[in-house]
Parts: sequence; structure tokens; C-alpha cells
Amino acid sequence: MESLRVFVEVVRAGSLSAAARQLGVATSAVSKRLAQMEKGLGVPLLVRSSRSMRLTEAGQALAERAPSALKEVDDVFASARELGTATMGAVRVSAPVTLTEMHVAPLTADFLQAEPSMRVELVVDDRFVDPVKDGFDLVIRSGPATHVSLVVKKLARDARVLCASPAYLARAGTPTTPEDLSRHNCMRHALNDSSGRWELNVDGRIRTVPVRSNLRLNHGGALKAALLRGLGIGYLPLFVVQDELDRGELVRVLPEVVVEAPPFLIALHPYGRRPPRRVHSYLEYLSTHLPQRMGQSPLLR
Repeated sequence: MESLRVFVEVVRAGSLSAAARQLGVATSAVSKRLAQMEKGLGVPLLVRSSRSMRLTEAGQALAERAPSALKEVDDVFASARELGTATMGAVRVSAPVTLTEMHVAPLTADFLQAEPSMRVELVVDDRFVDPVKDGFDLVIRSGPATHVSLVVKKLARDARVLCASPAYLARAGTPTTPEDLSRHNCMRHALNDSSGRWELNVDGRIRTVPVRSNLRLNHGGALKAALLRGLGIGYLPLFVVQDELDRGELVRVLPEVVVEAPPFLIALHPYGRRPPRRVHSYLEYLSTHLPQRMGQSPLLR
């Protein structure tokens, strides 16, 4: 493309030296570009002597069409740059159900009030989706801080806790060891509970405990409702049950035990180090305001 621009400038200026002055390069550089172009095409474009220059038939044909072709290419690149830097346009986001209900949807409403030219499409689904295959700008999930092929942005911490209602514990007893959980009705999100075994970190050592449940749920809010009704012990993100813990409607079970789970809420995108401005703007808003809304200190950048 640059060789074609040099050729067009040579035709416009009338000589290699004049074109070189306009382009701010040496005449030898212009000559080299033209030679490379002619070699690539397999035909001469210019007939040159020490005093004059004329276009060959092929050069004349190229000179007539090259300016419009370059303008079209420039317009295409300008359009791409505009789309990449504009705040206008939709950001398509996949996010988990309960997190969206409690935090992402309210924050998105606040964001859109501050950025009225933006549009956000929130697709609420707990299943992991592929942002490239499924056409999402962002995928928000619980997960590790690394990913093989996508860029990961940490949004907030994602601690998990074991909890139950005081009524259930009064009826069924309070576990004092991880092994005691095997004798209780133990529930967690169905998408994360296919094995019937919970991995618990006790004093730095992982202990695997078999558990059973008479109810499988694929919605964190519904699972919390079952716990509040006294059905059993639940394994849920802290942000889902924090208010109920504060009010005493639920209590921590084995609080010294760390439930092994992904440590962060993350956003994944396929745009490399420079996402479009509309995506960057929304992502920065979430990463700034989500920890505060969840009662956490901001993550270090």
C-alpha cells in the first residue's frame, strides 16, 4: 500500500526527486519502492531517463485508478478507527443471573445515565459462553485471573461460604468438622455440583468431602431462598448471602474452612490489549464501582 502511495505521488509531482521532497525521504528510497512495485507486478510502470519520465501503458492504467482505490482504503481504515474509538454503539455482555440481579444491572443503569449515547445488551445466563463464537464483547464470570486465549480483567473478589438458617442447625445440628457435612443436606449451584464432592481448604490442606442433597438448583437466589426456608447447608458466594448473614437470617457454618473456588469475579474479552472504546468505558466503570457496591476495597490495578 505504501508503494502505491509513492507511485501516485511520483505521478503527481512529475519526478522522483520532487516526490521524494514531498514525502520527506531520499530519492533513492522512492526509486527502490518503485522498483519493488514493478518487480512485484512483473511490468514496468515508468520509463525514466536522467532528464525525463513517462508512464508506460500499465503505469497509465494504474495511475488512473490508484487515487480512488487509495481513498477507498483510507475510508475503510477511518471507519474502523471510528468504530474502535467511539463511545456510541452497543456493548454485548454475558453475565451470571444472581450477580446481574444484585449488582450488574443496577450498575449498568447508572453507567447508561452517565453515558446516554451508549447501549448495553445484557444476556443473563450462568453457563459459560465463548465471547468469539457467541458474539459477546464481555463475559462476566467467577474464575481464575488467567485465561489461555482471552484477556482477563479482575473486577472484584469472590469469596465462597458455607451457611445455613438457625432453624436448620437447631433441628439437624451444627457441623464441627468438614466430615460432618456428609450427614447433612448440602446444596450449591447445580452447574458447580456435578461430582457430589466438595473441596475444602482446612489449615492449608485440601480435604474432599462427599455430600448429598435432595434439591438441585441452577439459580443462586433460589438456592438462598431454600436455605432461608431451613432446607439445608449451602455453598454460595458471599455477596449473595451477605445481607442475610448480617441480619442473622443465615449463619456461617465451619467459618474457619475456606471453600475452594475461583477467587475473583472477572470479565473476559477477545480484543487484546486495546478493546474498543465503548467496551473499555463500560469495563472500567464496572471494575471501579463493583467492589464498592459489594462492600470491598478496590482491587489493585
